[in-house]
Amino acid sequence: MKMNKIKWKKSEFWDDCGTWANGTSLSYTFLERDGKLVTIHKRQGLYCTEKVVDKQKVHEPLEPQPDSSELLILKRLYNTLNASEKGPDQFRRRCTWVINRPLSMPHLSLDNALVEYIGQFPGRKPHGNSIVNRDVYIRTKTNVRNNLKEELKHHSVKAVRNKMNIQTKDEHSKQRNEKQLRNIKHIQKKKTDKPSGNAADQIIHVEEMVKTHDMVYSVKHLKGLHHPVVTLLNEQQITDIKRFCGTGRTVLGVDKTYNLGDFHVTPTVFKDLSVIRQETQQHPITFGPTFIHTNSNAKTYSSFFHDIADNLTQEEINNLVIGSDEEKSFKIAIERCLPGATHTLCTRHLRQNTNRYLEDHVGYPKQERQQITSAIYGEDGLTFTGDMDAFQYKLERLNEKIETLDSKVGDKKFKPYFSDRLLPVLKSQVIEPCNKGKIERGWTNNNCESANHILKSATGWKQTDLPKFINLFNDIVKGENIERCRAICGRGDFRLHDTFTHHQTDIDKWSNMSEETRSNREKKFLSDKGRSHPNMVTSTNGNRTVLNTPNAGKKPNQTKRKRSERSRTPSAKRVLLA
Repeated sequence: MKMNKIKWKKSEFWDDCGTWANGTSLSYTFLERDGKLVTIHKRQGLYCTEKVVDKQKVHEPLEPQPDSSELLILKRLYNTLNASEKGPDQFRRRCTWVINRPLSMPHLSLDNALVEYIGQFPGRKPHGNSIVNRDVYIRTKTNVRNNLKEELKHHSVKAVRNKMNIQTKDEHSKQRNEKQLRNIKHIQKKKTDKPSGNAADQIIHVEEMVKTHDMVYSVKHLKGLHHPVVTLLNEQQITDIKRFCGTGRTVLGVDKTYNLGDFHVTPTVFKDLSVIRQETQQHPITFGPTFIHTNSNAKTYSSFFHDIADNLTQEEINNLVIGSDEEKSFKIAIERCLPGATHTLCTRHLRQNTNRYLEDHVGYPKQERQQITSAIYGEDGLTFTGDMDAFQYKLERLNEKIETLDSKVGDKKFKPYFSDRLLPVLKSQVIEPCNKGKIERGWTNNNCESANHILKSATGWKQTDLPKFINLFNDIVKGENIERCRAICGRGDFRLHDTFTHHQTDIDKWSNMSEETRSNREKKFLSDKGRSHPNMVTSTNGNRTVLNTPNAGKKPNQTKRKRSERSRTPSAKRVLLA
């Protein structure tokens, strides 16, 4: 039998009998004398022969002591088959192999073993540790198992199963079943993703990360909460909020994510206005400060928004537009920590909540629910109407429609909910910000939903430990910064926006720059608010900005500069008139 030998590991002897009990391994040493092999023993570091004197074993040291090149050393392993019953006919095996051969016996192989069986073979039976699977068990060959381990490092379980099934038809050269592949994958994951201990151990680890980790801004223990709250942010995220959100040019969205671990994650996201994605020609979303918590009350969120407010000026807070869903805790915390900021609501969440109220509390049929939600949130609805006269007209027609539909349902009406709760929210947190030009009409918080998808994809759609998640989030943020800096030299998925093209550098020139020069260029790019249009002019008091049009007022195809002059009648026409 070919023997599997791995240095520093026990040898394995494959057969198709089943599982063998742990056996006894013994070593035997022989010395060749006069053409015969003599058994010798090692006692107190000396090779000896064994004799019986007065019914006692006596060991006499050999003179001279033999060299290892003269010795034949065999190893024997004795096993019993687990499936066989104990007794004289119990099925057993003996494996013998050479671990050292003398120079006089070069024909002996060090890679093969002699396997001998004795007793009555009971037949193949299921593995003793299996409860559900009652199929007969045959051990997988070592080389096949090693091949499966290597394949599973780079491919999924199903991909490896299909590949092995296509490659070979020999059942002894492929996996036993898919369960075996999942077990191997699980063991590999446990070795690479070592847990950070229990919840208390993870909190201690994160508390230490405040001192060394760039992303961990604070770990706070709030009175009344069993777990601390963690704020993740770095200097670049604050700089981006200042230059993009603090100028009122993009919304800072916030939304809570579930099922990432034994904690909630609330990230903030915004559009990076310095670059444009090549494929979509849209500004990419970027992660801002992120909050990790287990409780979702206003006190908890206040801790998070306080950390953001501490890094902004009052002018930047006044220009800030924060978008979220209707969660009450968000509203209280934002008003408390960021006074002066504009808080707007996602129309998609509002529409879902309205539809749910109409269905569950009032009992409108589906067609009527669609009519009401379209009249409020549709492209011809209230939220898309900028003219106040048109808004008032549509509101009156909508109230008449609601009163008509309420008369057809039971005691629960939609009109009080719409007039007392929904309409004030729409006016103050949707329509008013739109009319002031702070958000686009029909604004949704889909950027946060995309960010949540990114986070769940990074964790493999599985729960993860808190320290590991923090490292994953840090890698995502660093990767974003590196990718948008690549746009400076025209590489990567992004290109510079028109207001940032003054940072554009040729790839050859960029490659020849020193590391320090490239770093300085990147810092300037990541801190720049962008240049406005060259023809953009602002009034003296700063209240009005318009685009200057120097060519306006010219005649078609006029190339000369504009100059006031009186109209003249051509001489030919003067003669004709005379």
